[in-house]
Amino acid sequence: TRIAPGSIATIRGSALAFKNEAATFTGEEPPLTVAGTNVKVNGQDARIFYASPDEVVFAVPNGLANGPAEFVVTNAEGFSSKATAVISTTAPGVFTVEGDGRGKAIILNSDTLTTAPFDPSNGQLRLSIFTTGTTQAKNVSVTIRGKPVTVETVISSRLKGLDEIHLLIPPDLSGAGTATLIVTADGVQSNPVTVELGGVAPTPPPSPSPSPSDRKS
Repeated sequence: TRIAPGSIATIRGSALAFKNEAATFTGEEPPLTVAGTNVKVNGQDARIFYASPDEVVFAVPNGLANGPAEFVVTNAEGFSSKATAVISTTAPGVFTVEGDGRGKAIILNSDTLTTAPFDPSNGQLRLSIFTTGTTQAKNVSVTIRGKPVTVETVISSRLKGLDEIHLLIPPDLSGAGTATLIVTADGVQSNPVTVELGGVAPTPPPSPSPSPSDRKS
């Protein structure tokens, strides 16, 4: 598993905390301890968004060097759980509705802030994808149904670790239905997710009529 510094990550296990608790923000950053639980990555303290007995959501510290990393979750009684991953400058992840990185992505129409289905038939559809681990990348690309789409901007939101990718969707994806979307950052691919595209599929141009010389007698 690749994890980017400054990105949002999740550790799942058991006895990670003794209750379900979301972070209370005193500023723009989440606290270092939630429900009595803390997280360290290669010895550095991580900011925590949410803690429960089977899951902890946190922001990976900035400034970590690329390479193997140890993640240590310590609950209120001092019991520690450990996991390992590889720190990588870029490691794109797309957030999904179910929260497990699978299925329907969290995507909004950038202009109306509405959810799917989206109709790209007028050629002016812009979408906002919510990701993590992408803002440090030099090159970010996105495909939908295997077709490259235009990436207009990649920005960091005010929430630590949350990135937004803004796309312009071509009209020839009208009527694509449930389509697979993949983000690639500096050659590293994200989890494959889905987006629902409505509208009417473009009518293919008619085949040219054969010339007399092409006709068989």
